[in-house]
Amino acid sequence: MNEPEVVVGALMLTETVQLHPEDKADQAAQAFERYDLVSAPVIDDDNKLVGRVTVNVVLDFNPHRI
Repeated sequence: MNEPEVVVGALMLTETVQLHPEDKADQAAQAFERYDLVSAPVIDDDNKLVGRVTVNVVLDFNPHRI
């Protein structure tokens, strides 16, 4: 909670964990665990957003099913 006068840009995190389409599912799962993420952007080689991965998908990840 902050005062209404505080600019959102002053509060937001500028360094983010970014995933790439070619990343392996176990790497993404490790990043979610390590950084306590709820969502992470998936970006292409031009740094354009192509999707996102959510914690719900990561929780459902079972390496023995792949």
